[in-house]
Amino acid sequence: MEKDIHSSISRFSQLIDSLYQAPVHPRGFEPFLEQMVGEFRLADAVFHIQSNYRGELVSGWMAGPQIDAVIEYIEQDLARGNIINDFIAANPIGRFYSLDKHIGRQHDLTPQEQKVEDWFDRHGFCDVATALIGHADGNIAFLTVHRNQSESPLDETELYLLEKLVPHIQRAFTLYQQFKTSQQYTNNLTQIISQLPHAALLYDSKGAYVAANHKAKDLIALQENVKLLPSELSFRDARLRHEFLLNIQETLHLVRVKNQDACKVMHLSSQRGGLTLLFVAIGLEAQTIPQGYPLAAESNQLMEEGIGCIIYLYDREKSATLNPTLLKPIFNFTDAETEVCQLLTLGYSRDEIAQLSHRSPHTIKDHIKSIYSKTGTGKQSDLIATILTSPAHTP
Repeated sequence: MEKDIHSSISRFSQLIDSLYQAPVHPRGFEPFLEQMVGEFRLADAVFHIQSNYRGELVSGWMAGPQIDAVIEYIEQDLARGNIINDFIAANPIGRFYSLDKHIGRQHDLTPQEQKVEDWFDRHGFCDVATALIGHADGNIAFLTVHRNQSESPLDETELYLLEKLVPHIQRAFTLYQQFKTSQQYTNNLTQIISQLPHAALLYDSKGAYVAANHKAKDLIALQENVKLLPSELSFRDARLRHEFLLNIQETLHLVRVKNQDACKVMHLSSQRGGLTLLFVAIGLEAQTIPQGYPLAAESNQLMEEGIGCIIYLYDREKSATLNPTLLKPIFNFTDAETEVCQLLTLGYSRDEIAQLSHRSPHTIKDHIKSIYSKTGTGKQSDLIATILTSPAHTP
């Protein structure tokens, strides 16, 4: 084992360098995780911040070929059934504890715990190891790695080397928390969103709230189900909070693992009109951003900064004012398509449009298909981004 350790130490100089660059890197710990995946032949590596040991993921960085499995884990809210973190809570911190070497498969699982085991097996994992890194703003920070069945479980040498990294990770994370309020790239992006013509929220590379412009603050203040706090957008409904956080993580990460457009749409209903939220990834290479996204017209400085997420907010009744006399000829819409397009841009779903227009959902589906074809878009989020940057829209 000692010989294996000495032969491995020299390989980690770049890993350590990458780790200590994380506190001031626009992408945070993501480059470090990418290198970690390669060095340890991992399926994924996730630096996740949770509300408690079995709480939901509040924010986090992730890397590896099986990020889609991690997104599914978040989507299904499987943290409530994770026995690994229970084991960590009962043992000394600063160590990586693995399923294969320390915990083992458990019997008499609860239904929620069984869901986690089924997810683990379905994605072909053979081992998982987690370490508690520290605390952040009242939450708990963990680093979790998975091994696929194409590799053997983590051995004693690998776990020893991972543990040697823990003190460095803890120091780097402490520095990150100290530096994050003064990072120049965050200040630059905050200045840019303050000048956007649309209401917008800014989230960083791990999915944590950074800033909101005045238009966003004014819109949110009118909603009874959401509230903008100094450190987050707070929801009364836990289900909506979960959907919101999931949309951010998918926007940040799925564009790389599934080559999907980094754009999601969410609707918030309200007696005061409701909001449509458009999630757009920022800091991507220029050629990966579809034509017509609100981001595309902004400063090149925005393009050169780190990965993050801008959330555009649109009041269904006020913000998206479309001129149908321009909308129709620009895209060669029929009268019916023009009407449906306006409702889609306001954030209404197919069924809602069917009810509002007194048409069948199948008819609306045909109109939507034609609208997507004529605008060169593939889904509602793409369409909204395209229409809201066209001459037919008045902010």
